[in-house]
Amino acid sequence: MGMEPAPAKAGGRPEGMAWCEANAVDSIFGLPGNAVLSRLVEAAADDVRVRRAEAEAPIVRRYAETRYGVKSWGCERRVAARIEASTQGLDIRFVVTSLGFGGAEWLYDTLYCARGQAENPGLRRGMCGWPPTRKKKLRWM
Repeated sequence: MGMEPAPAKAGGRPEGMAWCEANAVDSIFGLPGNAVLSRLVEAAADDVRVRRAEAEAPIVRRYAETRYGVKSWGCERRVAARIEASTQGLDIRFVVTSLGFGGAEWLYDTLYCARGQAENPGLRRGMCGWPPTRKKKLRWM
């Protein structure tokens, strides 16, 4: 399978994933969080909250992965979570992928955030840990 972009604005929607599968394209999409996803990574999230409090650290980050599915997908898929506890509270971001390799940290930080940085050099530093600006804007093509 190749790695190339899905149709514009495909997001984690079923039609974007279906297009990728039909065209033998591996994919990684941002996935909105919900109560079910939060429950699936609760043990890791609790660990992050405790480690941040015990260390009195400004930020503690951890990654986790799980399997998750909704009816419109027709199957369960691999989901990686970036879990961050800070003095502002807990922040969990999810991505869904067809890739069968790479750990959750690599999927989120190296692959997903690098793609986002190429598309939007003005991303907040806190979302992916990238420098806040770049001189040239690139498109994921």
